[in-house]
This record gives sequence, structure tokens and C-alpha cells, in this order.
Amino acid sequence: MMKLDELKGIGPKTIKKLQEASINTVEDLLLCFPKRYDVHHLNQLDHVLLNEEIQVEVKVISKPSIFFIRKNLTKMIVNVEKAHFRFRIVIFNRHFLSPVLFKGQNIVVYGRFKQNLSTFIAHDMVLSKNYQEGIIPVYQIKDIPERKLSKAIQDVLHSQYPIQEFIPSYILEDRQVLEINEAIRYIHQPQSSMELERAKYRLKYQELLKFAMRIELIKSQKMTSLRLKKNYDIDKVRELIRHIGFELTNAQKKATNEIFSDLKSPYQMNRLLQGDVGSGKTIVALLAAYATVTASEQVALMAPTLVLAHQHFQVFNQYLAPLGVRIVLITSELSVSQRNQIAHQVKKHHYDIIIGTHSLIQDSQAFNKLGMIIIDEQHRFGVEQRKRLREKGVYPDVLMMSATPIPRSLAISIYESSDISQITEKPA
Repeated sequence: MMKLDELKGIGPKTIKKLQEASINTVEDLLLCFPKRYDVHHLNQLDHVLLNEEIQVEVKVISKPSIFFIRKNLTKMIVNVEKAHFRFRIVIFNRHFLSPVLFKGQNIVVYGRFKQNLSTFIAHDMVLSKNYQEGIIPVYQIKDIPERKLSKAIQDVLHSQYPIQEFIPSYILEDRQVLEINEAIRYIHQPQSSMELERAKYRLKYQELLKFAMRIELIKSQKMTSLRLKKNYDIDKVRELIRHIGFELTNAQKKATNEIFSDLKSPYQMNRLLQGDVGSGKTIVALLAAYATVTASEQVALMAPTLVLAHQHFQVFNQYLAPLGVRIVLITSELSVSQRNQIAHQVKKHHYDIIIGTHSLIQDSQAFNKLGMIIIDEQHRFGVEQRKRLREKGVYPDVLMMSATPIPRSLAISIYESSDISQITEKPA
């Protein structure tokens, strides 16, 4: 198979720079996609407007004049013509081009006429022989000239170096998706915006397909992770529901049933509870927490802010403390000695529900038979933070709450390989 050092113009120095950009093989080079595309199209001056960005080919009619304004700032003025229309070009910090801008040289300039049609303010210029019309990929690999990188990629494409296709042909046909080698050619050599869009569609489809397959694998592995079912006291839970002082909405009842169905399962719960602020997510989480406590297991509730942690502590105390549930609040407001004392008590199972902020994921904080984790506004915690809390128990059920609307919450649920319960109505 072809190697990088076999490509014309790619020497040891360039290979080292490519390796620094994680490009180690010819296949890596083909899979190095452009950061953006520039559209090159020559304009005519028949109907040009002031302040309109254009690209125009002109002929140099006199030697450039260079002015050194201050350190690191030069101005070059070049007199040009196009079809007997003469004007001057003003461009900054391009004085190094003056030796090749001799009389009769054809160049392409990028810029605009700002105040009148006698002065063209340019931000770039190239010799006409180096100008390329069409959709031009821009790779932006550090310390590697665009032309050199583009030339190397074009050489590989010309050699028809094959990338292995992993999507079955029947799926490609059914979904009207490009074959991978065709998509890569379109990505690097788009002849039209339609080709570019078709190539992007293929790459996005491929990424999502791999992602979905990975999620299904995670779910299948999760279904093999058996744990002991929660032997919670449903009569106590029903008694609490009768005495909370209000009727649950239909959406709350549905979400509660979905959660309790998970608790009965021999598999770990991983559920996202989504609903607007005021929709009643907390009372649903409270019922799930109480069921876990009746099964002689602990519950950890992590909130992103002190205010939310205090609110949850007050609500849980209001409904559960009269039932003998022992609840504690752990935050940064506590002294080191207080936190150490509580940590010791939690480890001895002197508390059933532990509410806190990031304090819950400290190494010093251990639990005794942690059966459920509730994470409020879960998108405000990092993946590592959520993972550290989960690892403090053995397959603890996980209930995440979020008021962030779909589709973001839906996306997060996919990343977390979780199920979704939605509360779509607010209490009266």
C-alpha cells in the first residue's frame, strides 16, 4: 500500500508536521477533511457595486509603489486595467509580491471598491496562473502550506487509493447514501455545491450510524449486568401519595409508573426525567427515592448549585422526615470537621437520603448500599463527575432530571444510553 513518503513533495519535515496533526498514513490524509471551503469565482466590472466583495482578474500597467508606514505595516499601490478600465489597487503587507508584479503581468485580486471606482481596496492577490476557480477546500494544518497539502491529497485521489467501505451496499442503496470513496472524492474535489452536500450527508450518516451501533452495544451490555431487584414497600409509597396533599397529574403518574417499572427490573435504571420548571419533577423523584429507602438502600441527590440543594433538602424534609426518613445536606458551607463527621455517619448508614452539590463526589465521601442516584440539571455536570458518583455504588439506579427542552435533552439521553420520561403538563 502507498506510504506518505512516496508522495511527491512530501519530505521528512512535512511528514513530521503531518504526524503532529495525527496524520500517519495515506488513509489518515484522505480522512483529513477541510476546515472550510472558499468559493472562487471571477467577477466582471460591468455592474459592480461599491462595497461589494469581488474577485477580478486585471493586468498590471506600471511598477508597484511601496510605502513603509510603520513597523510591520506597509502599503503597496499597483496601477492596473481591465478592458481599458483603469484603477489603482491598494493592499497592505504584500510588498514582498512587488518583484513579480511587472508590467503586463495578469493577477487576480480579492477585495472591493469602497468609496469610488478609482481605488480598489484588496485583502489578497495571486498570479492568474495560480488562481483556481470553483469550490476550494481549506485544510489549515499548522505549518503546512495549503497548496502542498492539497497537491498531496489530489495525488492520492488520482492513484485511486481505496478506503474500505463498512456500510453494506443494501443500506447505501436504501438510504441513497454515497459509497465512501466517492464521498471522499467529493469532499476534496467538489465540482458543485450538490456534490459537497451529498458527501457531507454520507459522512454525517456514517457518524450517526456508528454512534447508534455503539449505543445499542452499550444497551445490550447493560442488559447483561444483573443486579438484585429492589424489594421496596409499595404500600408505604401509596400511603405517601395519598398524604402529599395534592393529586398527581397524569404526566406525573405516567413518569412515576415508568420509573417504578425500572425499579422492579433486575437491570440498572438509567432514566432521564424531563419537564419544564414547575412541572413537578421533584415530587416524582421524591417518590422514587422513598421507594429506594423502603428497600433499605441509600439515595444520593446531587444538585449543581447551593440554592437548588437547599430547595431539595427542604422539600424532601417536608414530606419524608415525618415518615422517619433520615436526610442530610452536604455542601461547601460545612466545615471540614462537620463534613468528616457526616461522611462517617453516611458510611455507617445513619442517613438514608444524602443531598448535596459537588461535595458528594469527593473521594472522602463513601456510602452504605447506595441504591439510587438522582442528578438535577444533569447537563450542568461533566461526564466524569456523573461517572464518579455512579461508581460509589454497585449498579445504582440513576435518575437524571432536566428542564432543558428537547432536542438537547433527547441528545443527552442518547449519549447516556438512557430512557426518557417526560412531564408535559403542569399541576393545577
